[in-house]
Amino acid sequence: MEKIADFRELPKDIQSKTLANYELRLSKYTEIYTLTEEIKSAIHNDKNFYLYVVLFNNNPVGHIQFKYFESSRMIFIDYVYLLKDYSFLRDNFYSLLERNVIKNFDIANLVTEVTFFNKRRNKALELLLSKQGFYSLDFNYIQPPTESIFFTKGKLLIKPIKWYNGYDINLIIKDIYFNHYGFWYRKKRLYKYTLEIIYFIQKYYLKNYNLKNYVEKEWFQNKIKREHNE
Repeated sequence: MEKIADFRELPKDIQSKTLANYELRLSKYTEIYTLTEEIKSAIHNDKNFYLYVVLFNNNPVGHIQFKYFESSRMIFIDYVYLLKDYSFLRDNFYSLLERNVIKNFDIANLVTEVTFFNKRRNKALELLLSKQGFYSLDFNYIQPPTESIFFTKGKLLIKPIKWYNGYDINLIIKDIYFNHYGFWYRKKRLYKYTLEIIYFIQKYYLKNYNLKNYVEKEWFQNKIKREHNE
């Protein structure tokens, strides 16, 4: 039977196996630069950073890396991974996470990003996410740079928790940019200034997105008023 658990609460031997799986993932995906030492440091020093481990018959077979942002009441899913032999669990992957975090966090939305640098793999990921109730926000999302100075275009996907209606996209973007990427690359020279420049560009796309949403909201509210008066 599959389940997920917080890395911090697992026995030492399971933690060691999980980090070994993490190293395996790093060896396969050259675009992933986070080291296991950085992960362990984040787990110990950042109370809002989590590595949830997917267990099958009490063996670690995958993990979900995410951060909880109190300001925007959001869980931002950073990485997901399953060992190849356990890919049959992928349809339950996000539902396992959702059931767990709803019990343990005051959240409004689950959020993640899909970038375009590997169209084939990320198209499959987007399809999987859509089956789990995520949908793409209709604006040009810019993923901040990691190891290079160049940003990556992509999509931001969101899944509202059913007992909550609405989100502040501006606050979500700020958290992702400055509290997620800004945290991971805080030691990188001039990264803060690079991030501010890219955020300035992202705000342009957000402005058009917010304007479109405002117009649609006003139209819908006026439509309700007209129907009520009739």
